[in-house]
Amino acid sequence: MSKKILIIYNSREETQNTKRIATYMAQAIDAQLISISEVDNYKIEDYDLVGFGSGVYFGKFGKSLIKYINNLEPFNQSCFVFYTSGAKKCDKAMNNFIDLLLSKKRKCIGSWHCLGRDVAFTLFKKTGGFNKGRPSEQDCQDAAIFIKELFDK
Repeated sequence: MSKKILIIYNSREETQNTKRIATYMAQAIDAQLISISEVDNYKIEDYDLVGFGSGVYFGKFGKSLIKYINNLEPFNQSCFVFYTSGAKKCDKAMNNFIDLLLSKKRKCIGSWHCLGRDVAFTLFKKTGGFNKGRPSEQDCQDAAIFIKELFDK
C-alpha cells in the first residue's frame, strides 16, 4: 500500500527558497505539493504523512503556517518539518514549531534545514541579499535524499 503524502510550504514571494526545496521533495517521492494559501482546499487528515516547510523570518516560521497549525484540531498524524533561513540554522524556531505540532498530536519524524537567499533588509536588497545562489542545486539534491530516506523508514 502506498502512503498518501502532502507537503505544505510557506515561502516568501521574493525568493521562493522554501518552495524550491518543497518542489524537489515532492518530486522525489511523488507527494502532493501545496502552498499555505491553498491549504483550506485540503483535508490533511486524509494523508498518512504531512510535511510542513517554511522560511524563517526574524526567528520564526511563517505567520500563515503557524496560524494554520494553531487552528488545527488534534489528530494523531506523522509529519516532518523543513525550513530555509538566511543567517544560520534556527533550532529555536524549528523546536518551537515542532512543539506546536506536538500540541496538536502530530508526531514529527524528521527535520531538515538549508540556507536560503535572504533579502529581508533594505540595505542588502540592492546587492541581491545574503546567500546568493542558495538554496543551491546541491541543497535541493540533499533535500530529495532526506525525504527519500525518511519515506523509506
